[in-house]
Amino acid sequence: MADKEYDHDSWYLHQKVRDFSETMEGKKYSPLEVAAAQMVHAMRIYRTVMPEDQYDSIMKTVFESRKNILPIIRETLN
Repeated sequence: MADKEYDHDSWYLHQKVRDFSETMEGKKYSPLEVAAAQMVHAMRIYRTVMPEDQYDSIMKTVFESRKNILPIIRETLN
């Protein structure tokens, strides 16, 4: 996903979700808790708006893509 280009609106949304994640991680929540909450909500949205065959297809794609997901490389300030 990191190597795909986003249109402005998609990029803005992506940045807002990332900012939210970093904010929550800075509070009392671990990165795993934040990721789990986001995954659950994403899957519920897919389940709500997609026909079952499309939902099954996207879940299969997520599973099959699991080894292609890159970790987040945090920037370090010097």
